[in-house]
Formats: sequence, C-alpha cells, structure tokens
Amino acid sequence: MTEREEHENEERTVKCPVEGCDEEVLARGIHLHVRQSADDGHGPQGEVPDGVTFDGLETVGSQSVRMKYPTERDSEEVARLCPYCSEVFTGKEGVRIHLGQTAGRKNHPPNANELHEPEDFPQVTVDAHGNVEGVLSKWADDGEDLPTGPRLPATRVYRYIAQLLAEDKYQEAQRARQMLLGNSEYE
Repeated sequence: MTEREEHENEERTVKCPVEGCDEEVLARGIHLHVRQSADDGHGPQGEVPDGVTFDGLETVGSQSVRMKYPTERDSEEVARLCPYCSEVFTGKEGVRIHLGQTAGRKNHPPNANELHEPEDFPQVTVDAHGNVEGVLSKWADDGEDLPTGPRLPATRVYRYIAQLLAEDKYQEAQRARQMLLGNSEYE
C-alpha cells in the first residue's frame, strides 16, 4: 500500500462562464462542472456548449482544499514538447495534465489523452527561458502511425516539429503541425 501525506492549500474559485449560471467552482473543476450540468445554458450533459471558453475566467475567491499525495512518486524530470501548441512540460505527468486541460482547444484534438501516450512527445532540451534548444538524441522513432491517418511514424513528426522549434523556425513548425497532424480544425 502506498504511503500518503496529507496536504492542505487554498485554491482559487471561479465564476461559471455559462450565462445565467451563478455557480462558483474550483478553477480546476470548472470544465467538469460545465460538462456535468444539464440545463438550457449548460447544454446537454457531457458536452461543453459552443462559445463557452475557459480562458480568462473571473476569480471570485478561494477555497481550502485538503488532499493526500503519495510520499514517493515515479516522476520524470525531462522536458517534453507538445507538438500541438509548442509548449514544453516537465515529464510524462506534465504532458498528461496539459492534454486533459486543453482537450479540444488551442489546436489540441478533443481526445488527445486517448490518442497519445506521454512517451509520444519528444524529450527536448530547453534554455533558461523555456525555449526549445534541441531534441534529445536518445528519443526513439518507434514507427507508430499517427492516429489521424497518414502512414508516417508519429514520433518522427513530433521530432521534426521539435527540431524546427529548436532552430527558431516557428512558422515552419506551425505549417508542419497543420499539414502533418491535420489538426487545423482546432485553431
């Protein structure tokens, strides 16, 4: 059995972005609140209505939250690049959390966590400002097909995008994302 340590902190609460809803929810739970609420404003249960955005939510206060964390974690301390948005995240868990938070928004497919394993995303080196400087050579091309169809190994596409970013070729990286990942519908 995993040993757990209790932790308590204050977390911000936000106003629901659905017009006519006055609920105040923990910021990390707002997406779930909107999806699980079913009425005229929230739309059908399980869906986020068109036009509802979670960017720039109004902070209305804070709430004390108590959690238990494992005392030991299997964590990875390498930087991994998300090819959908070019942001760098720490380790596999950082990528997994990011994909869950941005599902269906900001160039990310709605089911990115189902389409990918964190290992799909290239390990990169970054400078002190978080800019991609290079791709770690030990990151392997496993030959897995992209979930959207092209018969090009997904890891090769992600590595190519990371290399473009490391060379400050941002427009080329954006074009590669659109052409090779086929996710321009998420922009």
